Amino acid sequence: GIMSALKFDQDNTITDRPMLQLVEAVQHLLEVARHRVGAQGGGSSGGSDLRQLLLVLGDGRFHEKEALLGAVRRLVEVQGVCPVFIALDTAAASSRGGAGVGVGSSAGTSGSAGVGGGSRPSSSSSGAGAGQGSSLLDMQSVKFVGGKPVFERYLDSFPFPYYIVLRDIAALPATLADLPRQWFEL
Repeated sequence: GIMSALKFDQDNTITDRPMLQLVEAVQHLLEVARHRVGAQGGGSSGGSDLRQLLLVLGDGRFHEKEALLGAVRRLVEVQGVCPVFIALDTAAASSRGGAGVGVGSSAGTSGSAGVGGGSRPSSSSSGAGAGQGSSLLDMQSVKFVGGKPVFERYLDSFPFPYYIVLRDIAALPATLADLPRQWFEL
């Protein structure tokens, strides 16, 4: 079905900003939904209790990381919106010989099952160090401090505050089923 039709082989250039365009379009759609719920609830407090969960599925490799960080911050500033990025990291499963779910927050924690939150590290430039065949867990980013390059883990400056590194695509249905429960517990 649907899972077999998913592909991540589209080419784009450095001037393309597909994830940024997605986040900006979704922000507009979520705002329209909040206004619609507010209008149906009498306008005053009808939309104030609305909670919105945004699930984004992709490979987690962004060249527009800086601009995306700003767009995701604006999205998170809206009360009740929780963006979660599910990174399909099939390179991790093949290179590590295992499968599983690595979960973390933009603070870079991973390991236990669940959606974590954390503080935002300083910004960095786009990802470097590892190619398409490498795992997100092994990739590095570079930022320049005083004109000198400083390397950090790619996931330490990941633009989404909540993310899951999914190493086994077969675990996707169970992960998607478990996410709403964890979201309600936040």
